Amino acid sequence: MNALLRKERGASAVIFGLLLVPLIGALAISVDVGGLYAEKAQLQNGADGAALAVAYACAIDDDCTGSSAVASEFAAANAIDDSTTSLQPTFPAPGTVTIDVETQNSDGTDELRHPFAAILGIDSTKVVSTATAVWGPPVSGTVFPLALSYCDFADSEFEETVFIRIDENKTCSGPQGEPIAGGFGWLDETGDCIAEVDLANATMPGAPGLSISQDCRDALQELEGEIVLIPIYKCNQDPNDNDCSNGIQGQNGVFDIYSFASFLVTGWVFPGETNPDPAAPACSGGSAPAPGNGNGNGNGNGNGNGPPNANNCMGIQGQFVEWVGFSDFDVDPNGVNLGTTVVKLID
Repeated sequence: MNALLRKERGASAVIFGLLLVPLIGALAISVDVGGLYAEKAQLQNGADGAALAVAYACAIDDDCTGSSAVASEFAAANAIDDSTTSLQPTFPAPGTVTIDVETQNSDGTDELRHPFAAILGIDSTKVVSTATAVWGPPVSGTVFPLALSYCDFADSEFEETVFIRIDENKTCSGPQGEPIAGGFGWLDETGDCIAEVDLANATMPGAPGLSISQDCRDALQELEGEIVLIPIYKCNQDPNDNDCSNGIQGQNGVFDIYSFASFLVTGWVFPGETNPDPAAPACSGGSAPAPGNGNGNGNGNGNGNGPPNANNCMGIQGQFVEWVGFSDFDVDPNGVNLGTTVVKLID
């Protein structure tokens, strides 16, 4: 029996030796490949953050001054171990920036080391992540379905409180100097007080300004003091009318959307829904509308049942503002810019 055992001595060492290579391979897969995926995720976070930061800075400063420093700062800030480096940002098209971020070790090398895979002859791997961001005027997206006239935008200064009224029936000039109707209207909703607007298909059905839905009455309460992206129309008319200066005469019409502007909502006066801004311009021939109880009777008697001159002083109040921010809107760097610039990742 002892002789038999002596003959089998060392067999386990041989088996261990045979299994050592696949064991190391398994360790390489579990540790080194896992580390590779973790590094890639870190670098992608850094690239995304750097691309958005550079795009935002360029939207503020048209010549993109200091883009390399901004990219490096945000690439490192979005990495868990700060061990990243951002390559020189590139601008492949107007309003577009691409950022490449790669590994940076403390000794200055730029490849991720593999402690276990090195035994199998795979010492390190170069890891690079790329992100692309754009900035420019919005051209499509989901909006609050209020559409304002181009001439009311053009006649206002940024951060000037305005009262855009539906009752004025004013005629003013569109983007090319053509006569159009001022005021505002409501686009047909595709959801609860939302509308999908795409400037590639810019003619949209809608209704006059007093035709506010109950969903939008409710939404206004949450929008007070908020900046919303508003479609700006260059023509609103009855479906069979070719004269933009007439506006919508019936209950339904069409709006030709020109671009988008940012509007700070500060107040409104509608039948059955009033929340006037005291700082807004007064109605012609009287004082600014006073709040009622939401049951305005439109008789102008000022008895607390509604705003004075209810039939002659209806509209939306607020300020057109310049705005740069992050959004899911699609953008076109070459689009019509009315003071609103959207920044977003595209890759």
